[in-house]
Amino acid sequence: MPTLILAFEGPMQAWGSGSKFDTRQTENIPTKSGVIGMIGSAMGRKRGESLEDLNELKLTIRVDQPGRKVTDLQTMKVSGVKDLYLGRKVYLSDAKFLVCLSHPDQAFLEAIQDALNHPIYPISLGRRNCVPTGNLVRGIKAEDGTEVVKTFPWLAQSDDKKNKKNYSQPFSNPSSLPVFVEGKAGFRQFRMKDHPVSFDRKNRQYQTRVFSETAPIKTDSLNQNSAKIAQDHLAASNPSQDSADIDFFKEACNVSE
Repeated sequence: MPTLILAFEGPMQAWGSGSKFDTRQTENIPTKSGVIGMIGSAMGRKRGESLEDLNELKLTIRVDQPGRKVTDLQTMKVSGVKDLYLGRKVYLSDAKFLVCLSHPDQAFLEAIQDALNHPIYPISLGRRNCVPTGNLVRGIKAEDGTEVVKTFPWLAQSDDKKNKKNYSQPFSNPSSLPVFVEGKAGFRQFRMKDHPVSFDRKNRQYQTRVFSETAPIKTDSLNQNSAKIAQDHLAASNPSQDSADIDFFKEACNVSE
């Protein structure tokens, strides 16, 4: 089954699944409602539109760098109440996730890919202030997401792999990366109320979803695969212009004379 590959990277991420009061928590991995909401925003869908087709996407997540939780104090407002109050919002700092979306219709995945590359509404990693960095879209593969996570290069930067600075317990020694899939196929199962039914502001609805943790991916095999991909890319590259001749200002700003 074809799979659209996404890399969730950014200074901050937040994946809430139920907290509504003074402290807004985040889950340790992206929620399906958050992923579907981001795609819907990119495609320009209204909040009241059906989510039936997007919910058919099969979600597979590999935790490449779990990051650490940080808390931010912010003023909040409750509908119908005049005064602001001080609340807490919890974020994941410096986390990286490989997110695979599988679907039998590759044309549907290509439409999502195009929307994420050219979003109609702004996209974010959970909350609006969590802006993705790097290359969000990493292409479409013919394999199912459970196979993609076994070979796709590790997203963590080389210094993070060496120093393990962004790995908190129980990931202090990231020799393997946790993987989560939809359904009951894994050795440990979880329930989360993050299956979106409606994003309508006046009638938000979510159902409980079952997902599982499967066998972790050994980072040694991913490192070897990353080196091979980098070597192949270097061998195949044939730059037509020497870097010394490039006007980087014009390139970055898309300026033509």
